[in-house]
Amino acid sequence: MPGLNFTYEYFCDFVPILTRASSSPANTGNLNPLIHKVLTHYSGSTIYGVGGHSVLISISEDLALKVSYRAGGEHIRHEQSIFKLLQAELCPYIARSYLSALDIILMELVKNGTLYDRMGQGDQPYHEVDATALRGSGGFREHKIYLRRHQPSGHPL
Repeated sequence: MPGLNFTYEYFCDFVPILTRASSSPANTGNLNPLIHKVLTHYSGSTIYGVGGHSVLISISEDLALKVSYRAGGEHIRHEQSIFKLLQAELCPYIARSYLSALDIILMELVKNGTLYDRMGQGDQPYHEVDATALRGSGGFREHKIYLRRHQPSGHPL
C-alpha cells in the first residue's frame, strides 16, 4: 500500500469533506498547526493516510506521526488509551505506538495493506531503529525502537 502522498495544500482542500460528518469538523481555519509543523520539520515526510479525526504522516520508512485534525482532539486521546491497552498484547498484526503526546502519536508505519492483509502473513522478525532524529521535535528523547518487518505474503487468508 503506497500511501496517499498528499501535500499539505492538497490535504487542506479535502479536510472539510473528510470531517463534514464529524462531531468536530475541521477546516483550514481550525486545523491543528502541528500537521504543518511535522511536514516542514521532517524532510521527505508526506501525508500517508487520512481518517475522520486525524492524519497519518510518514516521517521515515518505518515511522509515522498520527496528528489530530484539531488541537485538543478527544478522539486521539481515546486512541492513545487503546494503544496503551494493546502494549501488553503480543499481536504481530497491529501497528505499535511508541510515544504519545498532546494531539500526536508516534507509531509504526505499516505499508503493506490493511489489518486483514497482515493477518495472513504470520509473525515477522523485529529490527532496531534509532529514533535519535526525533529529539528536539516536540520533547521526544533518544529511544531505541524495535519494529516488525512486514513483507507482503502474496497469499490470501
